[in-house]
Amino acid sequence: ARGQERVKPFGNAERDLVALGIAVAAILLFVATGGTVLPDVVRSMVSGAQAPSHLLVNALLLNVALIIFGWRRYRQLREEIATREAAERYARELSEIDPLTGCLNRRSMGAAANAMRQAANSKGLAVAYVMIDIDNFKQINDIHGHTVGDTVLTTLVERIREVLPTDARFARLGGDEFAFVTPFDPAARERVEDIVIRIYEMFGAPVETDTGTFKVTLSIGLASDHEEHGPNPILRNASDLLQQADIAMYQAKKQGKNRFFWFEPSMESELRFRNELETSIRAGLDKGEFVPYYEQQIDIETGKIVGFEMLARWRSPQLGLVSPEIFI
Repeated sequence: ARGQERVKPFGNAERDLVALGIAVAAILLFVATGGTVLPDVVRSMVSGAQAPSHLLVNALLLNVALIIFGWRRYRQLREEIATREAAERYARELSEIDPLTGCLNRRSMGAAANAMRQAANSKGLAVAYVMIDIDNFKQINDIHGHTVGDTVLTTLVERIREVLPTDARFARLGGDEFAFVTPFDPAARERVEDIVIRIYEMFGAPVETDTGTFKVTLSIGLASDHEEHGPNPILRNASDLLQQADIAMYQAKKQGKNRFFWFEPSMESELRFRNELETSIRAGLDKGEFVPYYEQQIDIETGKIVGFEMLARWRSPQLGLVSPEIFI
């Protein structure tokens, strides 16, 4: 397919040149033949002189036909190419734009963010990657249907667009996840926070749908390609920024939702520890590392043991004795 894409432009150009060449050659022949035939035709009509050779007249008429054919074919080819280019542009837009919201999609957001970062860094500016997730959106879809869910999504997009800077790039990454990237002065990080706060203010008003009114809250994570003292040397591309903003957004979810956090390295360490913990728990259950601890239940009046409360403890080879408050 890639090879065909490279060949097509040359094939189109070759056909254009052939059609145009036929028209040009016919015009040149018409000029050469007409210069001889037309004066004879005029003299024959005016003074009754001998008519020109039928062969030359036929050649002249053939040249006229070739001119018409060549020019029409050239125009048809140009129209065909213009139609194909328009179709290719439309197909490219469909592959880069989310059809429901008109935002960029995940595929095109990476390239847009990388281009913005390169342009911003060349001017001494930083780039903020802001991840937005609708809290409990699945419940809206499950209870009220996807039509209502789509209304919520399009309303969210309209409200966010009202507060975004003109140079920001906005994308729907999938489902109820959105993101935008925007350049900012690394010494004025509060400018990005102002945008986020205005987004929260926009969602102070409920979302109206055909089936009712919904109060929507958002969890937002922010990440920047600049640290306090300059560019972050660890970040390689927009995917790294996306991952950091996603971790910060997860922290907002964990802390009760309807809030935002900037990414901090400790969040990544905590998330990595959580993932390792989950993996170790599964392995520990298979290996019998979870053991019961019994706590006596004593009747205060008689001092007798009346029962036991069983509590789980995890004897982890790596972490030692782990209490339920950690692994539950």
